[in-house]
Amino acid sequence: MRVTTYSDPEVFLVQAEPLLRSDPFSPNVIATVTTRIASGAVPGGPDHLWVTIERNDAEVVGLAMHTPPHNMFVSRMPEEAALVLAREMADSGRNLPGVNGAIASTRVFARAWEQSTGRSSTLARETRMYRLVELRWPEAVPGQAHRAETSRDLGLVTEWFAAFHDEAQSHAPVDDWAAMAQRRMDAGDLHLWHAEGVPVALAGVTGAVAGVVRVGPVYTPDRWRGNGYGSSVTAAATSAALGAGAENVVLYTDLANPISNSIYQRIGYRSDHDAEERTFSN
Repeated sequence: MRVTTYSDPEVFLVQAEPLLRSDPFSPNVIATVTTRIASGAVPGGPDHLWVTIERNDAEVVGLAMHTPPHNMFVSRMPEEAALVLAREMADSGRNLPGVNGAIASTRVFARAWEQSTGRSSTLARETRMYRLVELRWPEAVPGQAHRAETSRDLGLVTEWFAAFHDEAQSHAPVDDWAAMAQRRMDAGDLHLWHAEGVPVALAGVTGAVAGVVRVGPVYTPDRWRGNGYGSSVTAAATSAALGAGAENVVLYTDLANPISNSIYQRIGYRSDHDAEERTFSN
């Protein structure tokens, strides 16, 4: 196995393209974030790192990305590739706060990281990626979807991004929610469900990479939950992605939340793979 590192996201995407064709799902976060950076939609950084792991015959079998302060994100890959990647990162002195991605890769990576660095890992969150099979709209849910695009929407989306982080991903780094909301609104990524003229739920989508669009975040304030708004806005975001030409639509759910796992299955999503986030001790 050979580990190759890249500081240029465009060069990395060229090298990663064969694996993105064969497995467009587990590296989707890597692909979408890297594409945003390469296009200038979000800023890069001098400490950003991308990685391909190749067999001796030069076939790329795994991808990884580290954009501090976030965890390293890893795709599905053979165990040997995850071992080699972890040891290479440890030997290089890379300071990783944790690892995120397909569970078969993260567990092997974490064990090798612990052995190489003496730093323990702790499970932060277990997730599952679902892939759309056939969209089924929820029935009898009042309201309709609108794209978020007004100045009033910006304040609301900013507030909901922060609330989603605090509720679902409090272990993750805090971002500039207003800047993120503005960028995603400018890209037409965000959908709001309005009931009786009041915005009650939010769903975002990414741009398509390797034909795959990812839905997220999905957020409904507590006072409006239990009415089908989250399911409906997810269906609306999914429909918009399909209408824009997406070949596949995916989303992640928190396995600790049985409600979200059940509602996405009811609107046509089926499991693709399990994933997890692990944090490393200092």
